[in-house]
Amino acid sequence: MHEAAAKKKKKKKKKCKSTQQKCGKQCIPLTDCCDGCGGGQTCNNGSCACPGDTIACGQECVTGSECCNAADCGGGGQSCVDGFCLCPDASDIPCGSGGCCDHASQVCAANQSTGARSCQAGGCPASDFCNDDVIYSCGPQCACLTSVNNRTVCSSLLGNCEQCTSDTQCTTDLDRPAVCIPVGGRCNCGPGVTRSCFVEGCSST
Repeated sequence: MHEAAAKKKKKKKKKCKSTQQKCGKQCIPLTDCCDGCGGGQTCNNGSCACPGDTIACGQECVTGSECCNAADCGGGGQSCVDGFCLCPDASDIPCGSGGCCDHASQVCAANQSTGARSCQAGGCPASDFCNDDVIYSCGPQCACLTSVNNRTVCSSLLGNCEQCTSDTQCTTDLDRPAVCIPVGGRCNCGPGVTRSCFVEGCSST
């Protein structure tokens, strides 16, 4: 047998195009990930993705969706921590370009249509949190709510998304001070639920 015929032909290594990169035995676009995402992200079908409810912020996975860096937070010395804008005084209220509002005497009025934010003197005004165009923040990650019994409170927005009829019922159901508010709009509690219980009080105020 001829020596050349006895030798197995070596397979040519497949070269990727200039617009591609090698990933295992495949050539994939340069913009796709292979396995090196970093920051807790995993590569899924060519894209870096964060696990669970976290979201991508550069190369990191964060819990909040307000910011990726301090520049996203506006003025007043705000910083970005795990996706949330925080003020130097942790109990004050981050208010975007409006700076930091004093939690003892102000709320942050945030217009959902225009994106405008500003500090407003006084405590919580009457507010249909789920349906009004303006949301009033009364603490970091807390908002003003007005109940069906016309009580306005500052809430950490923890709720049960179950139909309610009064603040008294909610206080009993949640075993702590709570209010019953109209839902719908930005608060989707599912079919048949038009009012829901939310706890009263903000842990940061």
